Amino acid sequence: MSEPLDHDRQQRVAAAFARLDGHTLFSGADRLRRLLGYLVEQTLAGRAEQLRQTPIAIDVYQRGTDFDPSTDSIVRVDMSRLRTKLREYYAIVADPDGVVFTVPKGSYVLDIALPDNGDREPAARIIDEPAGERPNVAVLSFDVRSDREEDATIGEVLAAELIALLGHDPTIDVVSQRYTEAARRTEPDIRKLGQQIDAAYIIDGSVRRTKRGLRTLAALVDASDGRELWSQTFELGDDNNDDPGSIIAKSIGGIVAGTDGAIMVTHAADFLHRPLETLGVSELCDRASMQWAVNYCKASFIDAELACRRALELDIDYAPAHLWLGSALTHLVMNGWATDYTSARDAALQHVDRTLELDPRAANARLVGGDCLSWLGEADRGASLAMQGLEYSHSAAALFLAGQTLTHVGRHDEAISYFDEVSSMDYPMMASYAPHHRCAALFEIGRLDEAVTGAKAFGGAYLGQAHTIPPIICALAELDRVNEAVALREELNRVSPEYTLAFAEWFFPIAYPNDEVAGRYINGLRCAGLN
Repeated sequence: MSEPLDHDRQQRVAAAFARLDGHTLFSGADRLRRLLGYLVEQTLAGRAEQLRQTPIAIDVYQRGTDFDPSTDSIVRVDMSRLRTKLREYYAIVADPDGVVFTVPKGSYVLDIALPDNGDREPAARIIDEPAGERPNVAVLSFDVRSDREEDATIGEVLAAELIALLGHDPTIDVVSQRYTEAARRTEPDIRKLGQQIDAAYIIDGSVRRTKRGLRTLAALVDASDGRELWSQTFELGDDNNDDPGSIIAKSIGGIVAGTDGAIMVTHAADFLHRPLETLGVSELCDRASMQWAVNYCKASFIDAELACRRALELDIDYAPAHLWLGSALTHLVMNGWATDYTSARDAALQHVDRTLELDPRAANARLVGGDCLSWLGEADRGASLAMQGLEYSHSAAALFLAGQTLTHVGRHDEAISYFDEVSSMDYPMMASYAPHHRCAALFEIGRLDEAVTGAKAFGGAYLGQAHTIPPIICALAELDRVNEAVALREELNRVSPEYTLAFAEWFFPIAYPNDEVAGRYINGLRCAGLN
């Protein structure tokens, strides 16, 4: 829009901005509202063609006149976020005047679609419709750490295979491998590399030889600031005769590609706070599955439950919605956060069973579903499912979940070996959780000193999760370190005031088929003063 606006059109633009500015989607996004307001103001004043990074940085972000866009990416990053936010807004809102604000990729000039009074059309689209700008993703050749000659080219082959797979994904654009590697030879800084090759995200990683085969660590990096948004370890045994580069690439590509993958994680902080009615089915399930990793607390799992119920309203047979609803209800039960334990347990079992009916072969359904069943009183079936899932995935998360299910059926030595393996992996999130569950297994087989020492070595007996604290309380109680047990029980009450003795007497006989183990938990908590 380059022609001057008459008074009526200016009023329509101002009114459209006011409606957008007051929408709940932009609540909490003060910087983006301020940026868009500035762009609207400059455009209405006839100064749109003067919009560049430096004046925007000075006027909107109070940067000095020495602002250097090559070292300070705030304008570029916020402009990208604004483009995304505008797409999301117009996906759910039909402006009554038909006004649509967009910022074309590579530009800082606001484009205002302003139809004549007689030609106004709704600006809304279907929520799940792919929209507008697709992020550019670059894949670097993976570093190879192996003395074997046949492993020398795996890093390049893996990157090439991954690029080929991602090239079929309609939601992203993939940067040429040759172009990326040429730029990488002269630019080691991943942030500057991203600017040079115009990549929003970069996939990087390493491959190293272990006694069992090849271990690959893949990571997704935000090129604007170098933050690691997602990482995962993949294992491939030497007994596999297929091309290792292709196999590992398929594992990574299956996670990164598409709306259910790691690219969605980059928007987690944004859509975790968006109204549920603005999200599509897959986004709702992504939101639910991320809650436990983002903020493990009662409110997060209640939100996850609501998100999944909303997803099932949109698609009653969407298997991930049943799976993550079952998982959310399980976590509410096992931490004492459910309003009605029995009803929540029954509902969780129903949704896990429905997941297995709809998608019985999915590794996630077997691993997450098996973990839920183990906590809900079906330990044998849960362990069996999780071990089946482990045949399809040997990731840190898979090993962790399998280990948890094995403790419920008394296979503690196997569980401890899995937790040890997870702790040794380059996967910080799971490596931080595994030692605490290892301590629970140690308590259950009577290795009390090791359990307490291990808990202290790994940052205390809990991570804000009520269910990780009781094993250490009970170990301390059995060691006659009652004062320490009482102090930790007080922490348990702080984390979960709902975690009462009545709950423990209901829960542990369900979660642990071994009456002796269940009884030790209840007696230890009673000794520490739980009432």
